[in-house]
Amino acid sequence: MGNGCPEESPKNFGRIALVGDAAHPLLQELARRAPGTYNHSINVASLAEAAAEWLHARMREQAGEIRKTLRLLHRDVELVVTRVAKLDTHFRQAREDLEGIGTAAERAGKRAARLDNFDFEEVEGEDTPLPMVKGPPVS
Repeated sequence: MGNGCPEESPKNFGRIALVGDAAHPLLQELARRAPGTYNHSINVASLAEAAAEWLHARMREQAGEIRKTLRLLHRDVELVVTRVAKLDTHFRQAREDLEGIGTAAERAGKRAARLDNFDFEEVEGEDTPLPMVKGPPVS
């Protein structure tokens, strides 16, 4: 099809295939009238067939490599998707932790402000510390 020869068109493929048979009358006529041309044509056809077989094998080999690379690429994409999901979970938890820390800091600030306004009186004779809300008792 590349150089525009009529022999290369798809509609002539069946005719060319028939001519490839050594018993075909056209080939027998060519061998009788021009044996040099016949031998040359047979040799060129053999080379073309070998080249086509080699190209077909190479293309199958390369298609196999492409499939293998695509499988690896697909696996890598799945790994990235999994990692992104894990990072999303991590960042969500971190946001929740920061919100919790912010809420606790705000509460502590309000309590500290209330303590600043509280008037402490010193009571004589009470040296015992107050028990802690959380944690072990102070001794």
